[in-house]
Amino acid sequence: DFRDETKAEPSQLDLYTMALEMEQKSIDLYEEYLKKADGEAQKEIFSYLVGQEKEHYTVIEELLVMVRHALQWEENAEFGLRKEY
Repeated sequence: DFRDETKAEPSQLDLYTMALEMEQKSIDLYEEYLKKADGEAQKEIFSYLVGQEKEHYTVIEELLVMVRHALQWEENAEFGLRKEY
């Protein structure tokens, strides 16, 4: 249950992390279906879905990097230059 897995008020980082885990579960599921697919049409559909989920995963992963950088900058703003991202 979503409420059991989250804090009373999950942070943005928590939500993106959960979304990343959900995308990975979708990738795993569609890859399993792809292995079991009988015809070319089914293989094409599941291959497409795996690709879409991997793109979602990449986007969310990049969002996580940006959120983490923002949090690090906020905590350490006075201590020098930050890497570009």
